[in-house]
Amino acid sequence: MSAFLKALVAALISGVANALLAWRDKAKADQDADTAAVEKAANDTLQDTADIADAQAENNARDRGGAADVARRVRDRLAKSKAGGSGG
Repeated sequence: MSAFLKALVAALISGVANALLAWRDKAKADQDADTAAVEKAANDTLQDTADIADAQAENNARDRGGAADVARRVRDRLAKSKAGGSGG
């Protein structure tokens, strides 16, 4: 085999090997990007869920009011139930 042919085969093999390595590296980078996107979406969803739960808890606390409000509502319900129970 001549030196030219050997150099040509070596260059061809080297080119193919480099192309395969570049393809493998790109596939790995794409997979890492996909994984990062999924993790970010999951974290964003967890954060949104926590924010919604916090807002609901805040609204529930605000709706309940203080002890005086609770006592007033209990008295109102009791009065309504007595008025309704007398056949009125």
